[in-house]
Amino acid sequence: MAVSTRFAAPNLAALPPLPTAPGDEAILAERMTDVAARLNAAGIPYDVQAIKADTVAIIQRTGAYREGLVYQAYDDAIRAVLVASAWGPYLDHLGATQTPAVERRPLVADPRPYVYGTDSAADWEEDDDFRDRIQLAPETLSAAGPEGAYVGLATDVDGVRAAAAYGPMSFGGTPDAPFTPLGQVHVPVVAEADDGTAGADLVGAVQAALRPDDRRPLADFAIASAATILPYAIEVVLYVGPGADPRLVEIEAEKRLAVLARRQRRPAGLVKLLLIAGAASVTASDGTPVVLDLDVISPPADVNADTITPANPGPAYCAPSCTGITVRAEIRDG
Repeated sequence: MAVSTRFAAPNLAALPPLPTAPGDEAILAERMTDVAARLNAAGIPYDVQAIKADTVAIIQRTGAYREGLVYQAYDDAIRAVLVASAWGPYLDHLGATQTPAVERRPLVADPRPYVYGTDSAADWEEDDDFRDRIQLAPETLSAAGPEGAYVGLATDVDGVRAAAAYGPMSFGGTPDAPFTPLGQVHVPVVAEADDGTAGADLVGAVQAALRPDDRRPLADFAIASAATILPYAIEVVLYVGPGADPRLVEIEAEKRLAVLARRQRRPAGLVKLLLIAGAASVTASDGTPVVLDLDVISPPADVNADTITPANPGPAYCAPSCTGITVRAEIRDG
């Protein structure tokens, strides 16, 4: 379920891609056309640009490569200052300048200093989770009790992986048929550790974070609770063409499925077989499909798929939790 917010908090993954730099070959072609025109204009016939051993072509190829590096540096600089695309230390700086400031959370009791690209990063919150909290930060300034404020305050508690906030009008509730009892706000939470089950201490910490003196409306009766964990495993068989490397396909599919599983490890999360198939459908860098066909072996059906209504609130308090991912790629002729 998308979090309601008073501010512009779009789905960052759905934003259109930023313009990318031209490739080396495009840069080289433009440079060769330009140098040929300049030489011919100066009375120096030149029409051998297609010969790779030509001195001018070699010089221009070197220049095109270095020009491409400059373009890439520009691209990286642009992405480093946008929440949607920043990474590592750049995202930390964006969090520090948010209002209020947001810091990357440690995932272990004694974390190593955070150094992007090293093993120490495993001790700290992942970029996508950190990015979500940066987006939610302005919501926590409100004392009026919007959904985003409750979620932001709950996920700021160390050890919380995800949280939701439900009120009487959630999921189509009405005064006569409220989703939660009138005056109550329910905040189910999922833990970062183990299978996601939030212990009593963690639930208590979230409850304390929702205190009425300076965090939430005095008239709201906020109730934090542990989300019910729904364990499931992902197993898929991918069928690829003769030219593909099955192991590389397996690795890429496992990465994509892990992202899907992590994003849905939240209250009211939904794991659909269609989403699993989509995540496992690896493509080449140019967008060409690599997976010809696939079978989803597990889970046997969608997880937490029941429609959430005031008469059927259960799935809103459940969180799918993936216990393992198995991907097997097989070569299929034709």
